[in-house]
Amino acid sequence: RVKLHPETTIKNITASKLKTLMKEVVDYSFEFLQYKKEGTLSKHRKVYNQKICSRCEHKIIKLYIGQGKRATYICENCQRLKK
Repeated sequence: RVKLHPETTIKNITASKLKTLMKEVVDYSFEFLQYKKEGTLSKHRKVYNQKICSRCEHKIIKLYIGQGKRATYICENCQRLKK
């Protein structure tokens, strides 16, 4: 939603982007609960288990990140890692 790569460190996120991220996390949490109750969660997925990005039509890739190697899906075109 905010075009942020999941491996981006906090020090590389601007204050305005962080504020936007926090707002989207809250918004999505409520939407997730609503979709879950309705049984329509899978219809609202933007990236998870998708093959093509709905924004730019590039390929979605699956990464395993962090110590626990948690699976995550990203569009490398929309979610570029800034170091």
